[in-house]
Amino acid sequence: LYFEIAIGKNAKPLKELRIKKGQGLAGWVAETGKAVVVPDTSKDERWYKDVDEVTKAETRSVVAVPVRFRDQCLGVIELINCVGPGGFSSRDLGLLEALADYAAIAIENARHVQKIHELTITDDCTCLYNARHLNFMLETEIYRSQRYGYEFSLVFIDLDHFKPYNDKYGFNRGDEVLRMTARVLANVVRRAGHPDAWLGHVGGDDFILLLPPELTSRVCTEICEYFDLVVPDFYDPEDVARGGIESVDRQGNRGFFPVMGCSIAVVDTGICGATHIAELSARAAEVKKAAKKLPGSAWVMDRRGPASTPSDAGRANGCP
Repeated sequence: LYFEIAIGKNAKPLKELRIKKGQGLAGWVAETGKAVVVPDTSKDERWYKDVDEVTKAETRSVVAVPVRFRDQCLGVIELINCVGPGGFSSRDLGLLEALADYAAIAIENARHVQKIHELTITDDCTCLYNARHLNFMLETEIYRSQRYGYEFSLVFIDLDHFKPYNDKYGFNRGDEVLRMTARVLANVVRRAGHPDAWLGHVGGDDFILLLPPELTSRVCTEICEYFDLVVPDFYDPEDVARGGIESVDRQGNRGFFPVMGCSIAVVDTGICGATHIAELSARAAEVKKAAKKLPGSAWVMDRRGPASTPSDAGRANGCP
C-alpha cells in the first residue's frame, strides 16, 4: 500500500511510506477486507509504529475501512485521532463505509474510462499507438514545428517480404513477427532516452516513429541491426540455412524471398519544410521505395529541400 492522499499535520512524509498487506491496521484492513475501529492504538498489536516515527506525531485512535469493488480491495480509507472524548463511533464507521462504497464505484468507473481510452488509441496486436492516434500526434508535431520552430523527423518502418512470410507460416506467426518488431522499436527508442519520441503501428507491416532529428541516425541504425539479429529466430532452421523461403508475392508470383528485413524512410521537417501530413506521407512513401531497392535492412533520409525532386533523395547510412 502507498498513501495516494494524505491530509493533516505532518502528512507529507507519508507519501514516501510503503505498507505491505497485513502490516499495520491499514494493511490488516486491506488483507481481510474488514473495517476496524481502534479507540486506543497503544493496546492494539496491529498498530504499525513506524507511521508515527515518519510523521513525528502520536496516533491515539483509528477508524479504517476497505475501499472494495465486488471482491477486490482497491485501497483503504483511514482516519486518526478523533476530536472529543467519545472517540470514533459506530456512526462514524457507517459514514466512512458509505463514502468508501461511492469511492470504489468512482475509482472503478475511472479505470473503465481509462481502459476505453487506451483501446481507442492503441493497436490490439502490438499494443503500440494506432494510426488514429499517430495522425493526431503528427498534426500536433506539425503545429509545434510551425508555431515554435520545432523540428522533428518522421521515421517510416516497413518490413520486407512480410506477406510471403505470412503466406507460408500463417497469420499467427506473422503477428509474432509484428510484436517482435514492436519490442525492437520500443527498446531502441527507450535506450535513446528522449521523452518526445512517439512510436506506433499504423497497420499491416508498417510502423511510424516521431523523434528529434539528432536521434535518427543512431535509432535507425540500431533498429536495422537488432531486427536483423532477431528475425532469423522466427524462421524454421532449414529456411534460415537457405537464407529465405519459397512463397508468393503481392502479385501472386511464386518465387524465392530472402529472410525479412526492414526498410526505413526518414523525413526531417527541418530539411523538407513540410507543413501538412499529406506532404510528409508522400515524401516518406517515395523515400521508402529507395530504401527497398537496397539489399537487407537499410534506412534512407530525404535530403531534398522544399522544392526538390525525388531523385535528390539520398541514403543517410553511408551514401552521399
